Amino acid sequence: MTTSDYCSAISRSSKEPLAGSAPRCTTWLFLEEAGPWGAKVPGDAAISPTVLQALDRAARQFPGLRVQFIRRPGRSRPERTLFLARAMDGAFTLHSQTLRELDALGTLDLAALTLDGSAEIHTPTYFVCVHGQRDLCCAKWGIPIYQALSKIAPDSTWQCSHLGGHRFAPTLLVLPLGPMYGHVQANELPRLHRASLGGDIYDLDRLRGQPNLSQAAQVAEHNLRSTLGEHSLSALRHERSQEFTGGSDEYFRHRGELHQRRVTHTSGPDRQRSCGGGPRKTQLWSVGG
Repeated sequence: MTTSDYCSAISRSSKEPLAGSAPRCTTWLFLEEAGPWGAKVPGDAAISPTVLQALDRAARQFPGLRVQFIRRPGRSRPERTLFLARAMDGAFTLHSQTLRELDALGTLDLAALTLDGSAEIHTPTYFVCVHGQRDLCCAKWGIPIYQALSKIAPDSTWQCSHLGGHRFAPTLLVLPLGPMYGHVQANELPRLHRASLGGDIYDLDRLRGQPNLSQAAQVAEHNLRSTLGEHSLSALRHERSQEFTGGSDEYFRHRGELHQRRVTHTSGPDRQRSCGGGPRKTQLWSVGG
C-alpha cells in the first residue's frame, strides 16, 4: 500500500471540503486506558464488568454520550485520568478527575463532577486520534502529530481513540474550546497552539467544525466566519436552526448582530471514506445568505 492509497491522502488530493465533517456530540467522556483498544471503543477493550456497567449508567445519565479512550505512551501508573466535556449554553465545559484505578469509575458521580469548579479545566487540551486499529490513516498520520504537539504542550496533549472521519486524518479535538481540525501538518502546531491559547480558531481551512453543532450549522458557521474574517470562538454564537425539506436556516449572533445562513444539501460524489472499505456516497453542501 503506497502513501497515495490511504483514504486521507485521497481526500487531501481531491481537495474534499472539511467544513461540516465533525461528528455531532454534546457530551464526551475520555478515559485513560493504556491497554489494547481494539477496533471499537469501549466494546473491544479488555475492561472489567464494573467499568462497562459504569459506562452504561453514564450513557443513560447523559444521552448521546460518546466514550473515548486516551493514553500517553510510556506512562505507567495505577491512577487513571478522566475528562468529561459537555456542551453548555453553546460552548463546552471540561472537567477532569484522577481515579485511583479504572474500576473507581463505578463510584464516581459524573453529574457532581460537572459542578465541581476545582475540577474544571480552562486551558486548551488536545485529543489527537491515533486509532490505527480502527483505520490505518489514524495511526500513520496521527502519531507524528501527537509526538510533535506533545513537545509543545506536554501536559495537555493526549492520544485518543477514533474521533470520526478517518479520511481527514490527522484529526484532533481541542477542548474546552470545541473546534475539531483535520489534515493538520506538524509545522502548523505552534500556530495552532498559540491560537487556542488566545481562544481563537487556528485556520478555517483546517476546521472540520464544532461537534456541539449539527453538520448544517457547522457549514454555515464556516461560511459566516470566512465572510466576516472572524476567528474568535466567543465572538460568534449559534442561536437556532429552522429546518425545511432539504436544508435549514441557521442563525448566529456576531458581536450583537444577528446573521442568517441558508444551508441546503444534495447527494455528492462517491468517496473513499476509509482504508478498509470501498467508496460511499457523500453530501454536498451549499450556503446562501
